[in-house]
Amino acid sequence: LLCFLHLLREVSDTALKSWLSVLPQSTHITILSLLDTSLETFKDDTIISEVEYTTLPIVDQIVQEMKNQTDQRSNIFNSLVDVVLLVVQKLMQSGSEDVLLQLYDAFLLQVVAVFRRNIFRDRNSPFCEILCYETIRHSNSVWPSLRAKAHSFFYFLIFENIKETSNFSRMRLLSTVAVAKLVGDPNCKDITCLRELTESAPDFKGFSVQVSELASRLHTLMNDSKKIAQHSHDQDMLADLYYTIMNGSVDCPQLRVAYLETLASFQEVHGENYVEAAQCHLFIASLIHQYLTRRPSDEKKILQMDYTDLGVVSPSISLEQKLVDENIEDVEEAFTSMKW
Repeated sequence: LLCFLHLLREVSDTALKSWLSVLPQSTHITILSLLDTSLETFKDDTIISEVEYTTLPIVDQIVQEMKNQTDQRSNIFNSLVDVVLLVVQKLMQSGSEDVLLQLYDAFLLQVVAVFRRNIFRDRNSPFCEILCYETIRHSNSVWPSLRAKAHSFFYFLIFENIKETSNFSRMRLLSTVAVAKLVGDPNCKDITCLRELTESAPDFKGFSVQVSELASRLHTLMNDSKKIAQHSHDQDMLADLYYTIMNGSVDCPQLRVAYLETLASFQEVHGENYVEAAQCHLFIASLIHQYLTRRPSDEKKILQMDYTDLGVVSPSISLEQKLVDENIEDVEEAFTSMKW
């Protein structure tokens, strides 16, 4: 890998572009797979910055080549898209401010422009969720310049999603869950800087109310995080707080699931309370069951039991708040985007 990286690093930009332009897409996949392996292998090594600086111009040039492809629905093209997005994900997880600023300066805008359909329309691709989470994480960076770039890109994602799908639900859902995950991340001690994100929302023609509601929802999540931080040393109080916040998210099914997963993990790690953790997973199962039985499809025909039948295992299931479908669009988006 080191020899491979050295050759890529030392070759001139002109020679690199010329070489990449004549290679088949299958070879592009091989090159990017090796770069992905390199990023993973050296992520905790002192040379990781060099690996990132070597990777960025190569993936940038390959994306440029892909932009001019006439057949963008072929299997080989989609496979190349997947590996490009995988490398982009690794770069977005970088700890280097310089690398991240280069990503946000132009590269990520180009990635979204070239792969808009794959990012926003492909429900099997996790990349929209990854982009949303990493951008929100960077919006809480200690580096002001990176925060500013991430703020702009976050609202750019919303705009591009609306332009591609004429739908706001997915970005509303993913950004809400991203903040919830950030709040529940034990490595994230302070989200003070993230508040700037909700204070810089631009006006979206036709969607200004939804964007305003999203900013309000994110602000509420941040207030919840303050409460969590205040009780971080009281395990019983913290568990009750997670449960209370989860019940307050009745209008957002995936957020309820996210907090149930966080609570389950908390019970396992901090108290080895596997019974309570199992209760959380059973409640998640009941929410999924309620969703499946409400779908106008053949799936509910194979579900012979009612979700309350889970009470045989956990009597408290019947006491929990049921799945509400006042906004069926959000419910559908929440469960179809989940990965189990």
